This record gives sequence, C-alpha cells and structure tokens, in this order.
Amino acid sequence: MIRADGLTVSIGGAAALRGATFSIEAGERVGVVGESGSGKSMLAFALMGMAPEAARVTGSLLFDGREMACAAEADWAQLRARRAAMIFQEPLSALNPLRRIGDIVMEPLRVHLRLSRDAAEARARALFEEVGLPEDRFRQFPHEISGGQRQRVLIALALACDPGLLIADEPTTALDAHVALRVIDLLKRLSAERRMALLFISHDLAAVVRATERLIVMYGGDMVETGPTAEVLAAPAHPYTKGLLAARPRIEAAPRGADGRRARLATIPGTVPGLLSLPTGCRFSGRCPLERTGCAKSRPALRPTEAGAAACVLIGAEAEA
Repeated sequence: MIRADGLTVSIGGAAALRGATFSIEAGERVGVVGESGSGKSMLAFALMGMAPEAARVTGSLLFDGREMACAAEADWAQLRARRAAMIFQEPLSALNPLRRIGDIVMEPLRVHLRLSRDAAEARARALFEEVGLPEDRFRQFPHEISGGQRQRVLIALALACDPGLLIADEPTTALDAHVALRVIDLLKRLSAERRMALLFISHDLAAVVRATERLIVMYGGDMVETGPTAEVLAAPAHPYTKGLLAARPRIEAAPRGADGRRARLATIPGTVPGLLSLPTGCRFSGRCPLERTGCAKSRPALRPTEAGAAACVLIGAEAEA
C-alpha cells in the first residue's frame, strides 16, 4: 500500500525527517517509537501530506502505486478523504466543542461520500456501535463524555470513509491503563476486520508491543532500527533502542545497592538535539555510550541484524574485523 524511499522533510535546510525508507502492506500494523523530537509525528504528517508549509519534501512516497511526495494539495485532500486518516493526540482539542459528536462524525460522510442526512446518520450510528460508543452519546457534546469515549469518537471519525491507512499518533497518552488497553485492542480488531494498515505512534513500549507486529525506532529524524516488534525489543541492536528499553519503569522492585538504597531508573544522558543542531552523521552521537571517532560526521547505513536492521557502525563490526 505504501512505499517510501529516501523520504526527507527539510525545514530551513535542516532535515526533520531524513531518508526514511520502508513499506506498509494492507492490514499490517507498524509501530513507531522514540523520544519527543525524534521525528515520529513528522513522519506521520509526511504520510498524510500535512508537512509544514515551509517544509521541502524530497524522495519518493508511493501510495497505492501513486507518487505523492510532491503532490498538489488538491490531490492530497482527495487521498485523505478516502484512503488515509489520522487520530491526533488530544481528542478534546481535535473535536469541535460547539458541535454534537454525532454531527462531527456525519460531516465527512456528507462532504466526501455525498450521503443524505438520513443515510449519514445511519452510517454514523453504525460506526458508533462498531467502536463501542453508547447510542445515547450521539447527541452529546465532546465535553460531556469521558476521555476514552472521545478517543473512540476520533476513531469513528477516522473510519468514516473506510481508509486503507489509519495513523494513530499517541492515541492512549491521556487515557488510564484499562481504557488504553481497550482502545489498543479496538484498533487491532478494526485493522484485522477491515484489512486496514495501522501506523501506531507512541512513547509507550508496552502499548507498541500489544498493538503492532513491526517496529520502526526513530531518533533525530532518522530510522535507527527496524524489524518485528517482539524480536527487536527482545534483542535490540542499536544503542538508542537499548537505552529506551533500559529506561522503562518496571513493576518489580529495583535491586538495592551496597548502601541499601534502590537503584535509580536508568536514563539516556542529554536530550534530543534541536533541529538546527543535529549532527550531520549519526544523530545519536553526543549521547551514545559507545560512540567512536567520526560517528558525528559519518551517517551509518541500516545494516542487517538478527531481528531486522539497525543504523550503527558497530553492527557487524566484529564480523568485518
């Protein structure tokens, strides 16, 4: 369904997304993880034709075999209406507070599918049932329903025109653990039933494990590791992926040191560099505990690993030696 080759989004001469190369098949569930500022949302916006106005998009982006990297806004508007949809991070901000949620879901059905009001209402009510929204919520306003129900409204809205690709950008961030699990399972079920590709973006590694079957790890706008989700997280190859896993809070008690104190939660030193201060080589240089001379100047290519591929000069270094 989607094939990106060297997809790059540059703003002011700096690449916020650099050389992304991947594919997504119909019905496939792909996760994208990384710290804030790693390029996850920029990747999503590029796939939706929603890159900032000041951005320059280069490379190739095939959607159903059609080149869209440099497509006009009119072409993107047509594609977004029928083939691609996105669930944004904050449901309350994404929903018009002055409109009833039933009318919100009906709008794309009236505008894009040209349905009559009665037909649109019948379809919208069927979508409510499909995503598990009570029928009595149809005439309510966004502020009158819970956060989990608002998230389901966004899912119903995204599904209205039966898209082939659904992008979920941090869909569980504002939800409690129980509701988040239900939303994840709902997205998985809808992806399977509709043969709909799902791009699931999250900071939550546990959510990504539950929701996806293939993983893309991003840092500084680069894809640094990719492969089957369970295999990558069981045996990460890139130092950044290892750092993300080490920084996860654990349910079990942390071990005590010689002084009897609990060990502190592991962290990755430093912060993600800003767009204007990104290294020209490996974007993780400056924070990587295994950095070598020249890492900041030479960009490593994705190299095969046991799980998939990772962009690090250390991958295969022993074999080459």
